Amino acid sequence: MKNTLRKAIYLDHYTAMVFDYNNQTAVLEKTIASEMNPFVKEEILQKGESHWHNKEQDLQSDFYKRIIAEVAPCSEVFFFGPTNAKTELINIIQGKPKFDAIKIYSKDIDKMTENQKIELINTTFKIP
Repeated sequence: MKNTLRKAIYLDHYTAMVFDYNNQTAVLEKTIASEMNPFVKEEILQKGESHWHNKEQDLQSDFYKRIIAEVAPCSEVFFFGPTNAKTELINIIQGKPKFDAIKIYSKDIDKMTENQKIELINTTFKIP
């Protein structure tokens, strides 16, 4: 029987919390931080609006690539959080044929404690 690798990704404005689900409970595996943050944004904006858009796209692309590397070996992935970034990321993943076999779930969620996130992940992956 093939092992099912499941991960959940909580996306906030500048971070992605990567949870591993081991068929019993979710465990926080790592946090991926975007290089974009309010301080970097302010610094770049001082150089001009056009420079900002290019840099923002580059940093966002790098952030997404690091998240995609985490979910690439998975058979199921659950994206959740308060931002639209999860929808953008899901569209990127679904646009690549090599990820066709990954079952993807998503849910819009407001801010949660780590325990609430773990409970939601456990509930999501336990549903048949």
